[in-house]
Amino acid sequence: MPSDFFLGNGVTRGLLLLSHPMPDDFIHYSLARSLTVRECARIQTFPDWYKFVGKRTTGGIRRAGNPRKNIHEREVPKYTQIGNAVPVEMGRCFGEFFKEKLF
Repeated sequence: MPSDFFLGNGVTRGLLLLSHPMPDDFIHYSLARSLTVRECARIQTFPDWYKFVGKRTTGGIRRAGNPRKNIHEREVPKYTQIGNAVPVEMGRCFGEFFKEKLF
């Protein structure tokens, strides 16, 4: 059931969903499955044409590296890129706010 939530200066009609995009969590609203990378990106308001580079998930040494063994390369999986991002529309709203206030 949709609910009202605020986005920028207006009210947007839609479903507000809060989730933690971990691929091993069942967080789909009606199915026992995790959200896809694209579904997570849509929640974060990324446009469908936006491409994320890298593996879907990683773990262990590939994710964290090991400086003690001089392994400094790290992979940032797609789910982490999306989860750590500022939502696109929120960034746009902040940008418009500061543009209006500063210029």
